[in-house]
Amino acid sequence: MSIVKKTRPSLKDGKKIEKHFLTTKISCPITSHHLISFNLFDKVSSRRKKQINDHKYNRDAHENLILIPSKDKVLAKRVACYYGLPWHSSGHTGKNIINHWSNTKTERLERKAANLKTEKNVDPFAPSNMQSKGNALTKEELQMYNKDIKKLKKTSGYHKVVASLFFTVLKKLKCNQTNVEYQGHLERLSLDICEYISYFELLLSNPGYDFSPNQVGCQEEHCNGRTHKTENEAWPSKEDVNFELKINQRLKLVSEI
Repeated sequence: MSIVKKTRPSLKDGKKIEKHFLTTKISCPITSHHLISFNLFDKVSSRRKKQINDHKYNRDAHENLILIPSKDKVLAKRVACYYGLPWHSSGHTGKNIINHWSNTKTERLERKAANLKTEKNVDPFAPSNMQSKGNALTKEELQMYNKDIKKLKKTSGYHKVVASLFFTVLKKLKCNQTNVEYQGHLERLSLDICEYISYFELLLSNPGYDFSPNQVGCQEEHCNGRTHKTENEAWPSKEDVNFELKINQRLKLVSEI
C-alpha cells in the first residue's frame, strides 16, 4: 500500500511523517494538525502580526503541531479507531465540538488542577502576583488586543474554542518581552490544547468523541467492536503505539518525535 503524505513545505514535517511509527509499521496516512489554528494568526490585527513577527514566533513551528491519522477513510480512520487516536477528518467546524467542550468543563478543570500540583506541569510563564502588578497592557497594547478580539470572534467549531483560549494568551503578550518569554506563552497554549485533544475534551470533528477509548469507534464494516480483528494481525500493539506516540496520555508534539 502506498503512503499518503499530507505535508506542506512550510511545515518541514516530511521527514517526521516518513519516520512516524504508524507510517513505518503499517503505512498509515499521517497529517500535521496545527494546535493553535493557523488561520487565527491570519485574523489578528496588523499590529499583532507585526508583534508576532518581531518576536520570531512561527505558527508552523513543531511545538504547535501534532501528527495524527489523516482524513483517509481506507486505513487512517480504522487505525484511529483501533488505537483510540484523534482522526483528522474535517475542517473542524462542527457544532458538536462546541457542545462537547462545554460538557467536559468540570472534568477538564479537575484534570488541570491535578496536573498543576506537579512541578513539571507548572507554567513557567504564568505571572506571579508581584509580576502581574507591573504586567498591565499599555494603552496601545490594549487597543491592539481589543481589535484582535473583534477579528477573532467570527470562527466556529474547533477554531472558536481555540480562539477563546487564544484570547487569554493575547493578554499576556507584550512588546517589551524577550522572544523566549513571548514564544513561551504561545507554546504553553499549544501544549494545553494538545492535552485537550489527547483526552478527547477538544474534538476535531462532530463524531470525534467516538474515537475516544471506551466509545463506539468508527462503526465501519471491519470495526467489530473496535477490535478490527480481520485486519490488525500485522499492526503493532496498542502498548507499543502508546509508548511511541504519547508522553503519559498526551500525544507528543512534532518537536518531541
